[in-house]
Amino acid sequence: MTPNVVDVKPLDDFNLWIKFEDGKSGKLCLEGELKYPIFEPLKDKKFFDSVFIDPGFHALTWTNGADLAPEYVYEHTI
Repeated sequence: MTPNVVDVKPLDDFNLWIKFEDGKSGKLCLEGELKYPIFEPLKDKKFFDSVFIDPGFHALTWTNGADLAPEYVYEHTI
């Protein structure tokens, strides 16, 4: 089972700092995801910075419906 994300902080250059309940933490770069239509609004820094953790699914989420599954986030956080 993938550990839940417990904290997220936006960084510069389309990066997020992520912390998981198992203690793992690191950086997740989303620059490559911005080519997909659902992630287009994230090119706006203010919108990108509005990321939050969905309380039910523990996904990284934005208000336009864009989200990233915890499994993806865990595998891609370095």
